[in-house]
Amino acid sequence: MSTTLQDISIVTRLPIDGNAVCEPTNLDWETVCQNLLEVTPPSTALKDGGLRITWVRNTFLNLPESANAVTIQQYARAYMFQVLALLFRNKSQSRLHCCFLQLLADFGVIGEYSWGSATLAFLYKELCIVAIRKSTEVTGPVFILQLWAWKYLPYLTPIPINLTNLNSDDPYGCKYCTMALVDALSLNPFHFETELILVDLLYGAD
Repeated sequence: MSTTLQDISIVTRLPIDGNAVCEPTNLDWETVCQNLLEVTPPSTALKDGGLRITWVRNTFLNLPESANAVTIQQYARAYMFQVLALLFRNKSQSRLHCCFLQLLADFGVIGEYSWGSATLAFLYKELCIVAIRKSTEVTGPVFILQLWAWKYLPYLTPIPINLTNLNSDDPYGCKYCTMALVDALSLNPFHFETELILVDLLYGAD
């Protein structure tokens, strides 16, 4: 028994059909950032194609009240980039490669990618690295593995869960998103809830 694409679809509602999540990794990333965010990151924020998440968060913290449509798109793109970092972050959990920013260039096709397949592939890659190299840390979307375990192995659930009423389109994982759970597991509520509503950005984007 292991996590499957069907589990990814049920737990997160991320699409498992569509185009492959694939982009070149050798572009001029300063130019990409300038074109898509209208900001050129400093050398401390952009290194080997990896963009520091804290820089993105601080730079696009508050949307100006007078923002036009283009500025709103840039801020939305920056926010979605941060959400993707929760799924595809590197081991230091501080950077995400700018190829993911390039994937957010056209809002009209964002929902056509198979984000669920990419998420599962990345999770298995990280689990393999831990197993082969006997590492003590694992990165990536491990929250999916946790929710999968709670779904199929309920005796592993650390505390009683107050299940909430879900709409038909809600991710199954939202059943476990309660403040009591967040407090008990010392989770950042922003991260936990944002990971579970990723479908609203990547599946329902238009």
